[in-house]
Amino acid sequence: MFPSEKPGEWEPLKIRTKVKAKSEPSAPTNGTVANGEHVLSTVDVAMTDASGTDSVKQEAAEAMARSQSGEPQEEYEDDPYTNEGAVYPIVEGRIENWPCFFALMSHVYHTLNQPFHNPLLVVSQPSWTQKDLEMVTQYFFEVWKIPALCMMDAASTAIYAYGVPTAIVVDVGLDKCDVTAVVDYFPNHAQRAVALQGCGGRSMTRRLQQCLNEQGFTEDMAEQLKRSHICEILPVGTDLPEATQNGQAANPAAAASTGALDSGADPKEADGSRIGQAPRGPGINTEVGEEGAADDDENEGVLDVAAIVARDDAAELLRKREQERLAKEAKKKGGVAEAPKQIRQKNSERATSTFIYEETLPYETVHGDEASSPSRKRRREIEIGTERFMAATPPPGMFEGVIDRIAAAVHTTVQGVSNIQERSTLWDNLIVLGNGSRVRGISSAASGWLTFMLTCTRLQGRPIRHSQS
Repeated sequence: MFPSEKPGEWEPLKIRTKVKAKSEPSAPTNGTVANGEHVLSTVDVAMTDASGTDSVKQEAAEAMARSQSGEPQEEYEDDPYTNEGAVYPIVEGRIENWPCFFALMSHVYHTLNQPFHNPLLVVSQPSWTQKDLEMVTQYFFEVWKIPALCMMDAASTAIYAYGVPTAIVVDVGLDKCDVTAVVDYFPNHAQRAVALQGCGGRSMTRRLQQCLNEQGFTEDMAEQLKRSHICEILPVGTDLPEATQNGQAANPAAAASTGALDSGADPKEADGSRIGQAPRGPGINTEVGEEGAADDDENEGVLDVAAIVARDDAAELLRKREQERLAKEAKKKGGVAEAPKQIRQKNSERATSTFIYEETLPYETVHGDEASSPSRKRRREIEIGTERFMAATPPPGMFEGVIDRIAAAVHTTVQGVSNIQERSTLWDNLIVLGNGSRVRGISSAASGWLTFMLTCTRLQGRPIRHSQS
């Protein structure tokens, strides 16, 4: 919400003041007669709609007097693109500003449910105290005059949404993360992770900004990168792709096993040549070719099947023959040979990728000149390397990242369940939700860490069945 010009009032959008140019004084119309008919003035309309309110009558009369005198007037304009001066009533799940919170609730209530008078369902946060619940209930009944009210825990709503009685609910928000163990539809409050700091979406945004600080990344650029399809959290044990000399990504399997950028020598390569490379020759099927052999059109397209089958790289040889045939046809036609189709790599296998950044220009830049364009959006492409995979990695000087802290909190929360038999049931359902969990790969990464912890501690033998919101 944004503070209004009147003290104690709030607005859902930023209100900017713009001074209108002076206009010619107009003749008063209040109480005048035109062609024998009474003309209703703006002041009369304002007084009629104000239902006898003196302050509204006075403001309308002053506005009418200013318009008739030709003085410069102020116009008010909404700015839906900016967060300048915004006040957030809820910080890390806690209600920090009660007047702003009530104004936000009133705005939502009157926007969605203005002409109706229905019961209300409020989803409460785990960090709300009993006093907070009482104040919210009192405000809804006394101000809105609702007929009925129901307040429900956020973890319980996830359980009812998936239709499972027992599960682990991981709610990843903006600045915090809540981990709750729900047993038979009842949240377990013992060792419940409430408002876990440093595990929200903003922490991942700042981590990306820290990794791309040399490229001049701002927090808004890092936020859009986090929401793009190229930002991904890789599973546990996956190495980052590396670029070779020709710009292609290295073999991830070879890098993971041996640390090299490519696989080792093959026993079939006894002649010292790599797979797909013919011997220098001379001779048949060599780089030099058979001595005295002519490029006859009669032998074009004829293959020595026996010689091809005897070779170990028959598929590669056929591919090269097809490329040579296409090159010859293109040479005869005077064109260029078609390049072979490249296999589309996954995002986790590419060393670099590109995303589109949508920049919002400042209000003064667009509206400072009358002849400027009213558009405030500008797009440009930005190339990102392997830094797009580091949203959940530990910062320098720390040993735990976002996934590490969430996995440790889940383990501690499950250990707080007194019934040991219910602990095994909890591992069967892991529900990850919240806007912070919309980053690609965060669910599989969390499941991988939990499986790794269970294997090490021997708490559970079977794998986790994961559910994602």
